[in-house]
Amino acid sequence: MKKFQKAIGLVLGVFLLTVFAVFSVSCNKEKSVTATVEKVNESTVAIFVLECSGGATVLDAMKSLQKKGELSFEISSGMVTEMEGKANGGSSYWMLYTDDNDFATDEYGTVEYGGQTLGSAVLGANALQVSVGKTYVWIYTTF
Repeated sequence: MKKFQKAIGLVLGVFLLTVFAVFSVSCNKEKSVTATVEKVNESTVAIFVLECSGGATVLDAMKSLQKKGELSFEISSGMVTEMEGKANGGSSYWMLYTDDNDFATDEYGTVEYGGQTLGSAVLGANALQVSVGKTYVWIYTTF
């Protein structure tokens, strides 16, 4: 009897983990994204993903926010060159950081935001797929 209960518990556990992974971890349907933005200061812009599907990226979230008039940015040759009126220049650039550990590294630096340590994004905004509940922060950085 105990072996049967253990087997049922294992099957139920695997089922629940599968359901959780499918419905709450990543965006898998038709491409769309709903996000909010917090302009912390002239050098920090945070994007929070509320809903997403279809492999939506950070750039998709940014375009959605721009369309609603909530974010201003420019891109040239695949690189964010200006955000909220502040342009790259000299040795200063907009850098993307995230708390999504699957797509972050400390190799290029980290930042503290909202009580968390965020790593540098390992992909650009056009390739980094967003996940609900994750934070994507642009920091104007001087090297």
